[in-house]
Amino acid sequence: MTTLQIEIAKVGHEQCLPLRQAVLWPGFPVEHCVVQGDADAAHYAVSMDSQIICCLSVFTLSANVYQVRKFATAAEYQGQGHGTALLSHAIN
Repeated sequence: MTTLQIEIAKVGHEQCLPLRQAVLWPGFPVEHCVVQGDADAAHYAVSMDSQIICCLSVFTLSANVYQVRKFATAAEYQGQGHGTALLSHAIN
């Protein structure tokens, strides 16, 4: 029996773009998925066997004020708690 390796980690925004495209903007080119402020935001992802299955971005609005944006989970992994775990990780 093979054990899946699930990891939550900070990633670069470029790593989130394919999933953003697939979930949030299907049919648009990947370049469309880059949003203003991506370079300065913090990006977190859930990876399963090195494949990103869930990601979100945290944008700083002002001192101690943050906004979670571009939260996406691959369709086949939705409803399994990955998004909840990722959001909890980002908040902590």
